[in-house]
Amino acid sequence: MWKATIRGLFARKVRLVLTALAILLGVAFVSATYVLTDSVKRSFNEVFAQTLAGIDLRVAGESELGGSTSAGRISESVTDQVAAVPGVRTAQGFVQTSLAQFVDRDGNAIGGGGPPTFGISWIDDGPLRLTAGHAPSGPDQVAMDAGTAKKHGYRVGDRVRVLLSGAAKEYEIVGLFGFGGTTDFGAVTFAAFDLATAQREFDAGDSIDAVYVQRDPDVTTRELQARLEQALGPGY
Repeated sequence: MWKATIRGLFARKVRLVLTALAILLGVAFVSATYVLTDSVKRSFNEVFAQTLAGIDLRVAGESELGGSTSAGRISESVTDQVAAVPGVRTAQGFVQTSLAQFVDRDGNAIGGGGPPTFGISWIDDGPLRLTAGHAPSGPDQVAMDAGTAKKHGYRVGDRVRVLLSGAAKEYEIVGLFGFGGTTDFGAVTFAAFDLATAQREFDAGDSIDAVYVQRDPDVTTRELQARLEQALGPGY
C-alpha cells in the first residue's frame, strides 16, 4: 500500500507541489492576518491611551441603547458643576467627531477608509502637546497632528481644507501637536479646533462629549471620583 501511495504521488509531481504550495500559502496568509490584526489593535490601543495622558478623570454621560451602555453628549453647564467640586484643579469641556478629514493640495482626502479621521476640541494643560505654533483660537484656525503634517508637507501658516459635516472648509494651520509623547499616529489623523468652533462644526450645539478633569495634588483620584459622583448624581 505504501509503495502504491508513494508511486502515485511521484507520478503526479506537479499536483503534489501545487498542493503543498497552496497549504503553505494558506498557513502563511492566516498567520500574517493574525499578526497584522494584533499589530493594528496594539497600535490603536497605544494611540487612544495617549489621548488621555495627563488627565485624572473623564466625566461623561450614559445612555441605554439596545442593552449596552454608550456615552451620550451632555450639557456644557456640567463643566461648571464639575469645576465647583472641591479637589478639582481644572475642568475643561471636550467634544469630538470621527468625521474630520483633511484634504490635501491636490484635492485628495487624507486618511479614512478604515482608520478614523478625528476632529477634537483643544484641551489646555492636558494630553495635547504642541510641537510648533500655538493652540487654535477662532473660527478659521485648526491645529494638525504633527505626524500628518510631516507626511504631507504641511507647516504652521499653511492653509488646509477640512471635510466635516458639509462641504470642505479652509482653515489656517496655527499649530502642530501630539498626544503625550506621541506625534505619529499612523493612518489616524487629528484636527483640533477651539471648543466653540468644534461645537459648531461637529453639530454639538451647546453640548459636549465629556469634561476632562485634573485634580489638586492633595486629593487622590479615587477620592475625587467619589466627590464627583456624589455631586453629579446618577447618569455620569
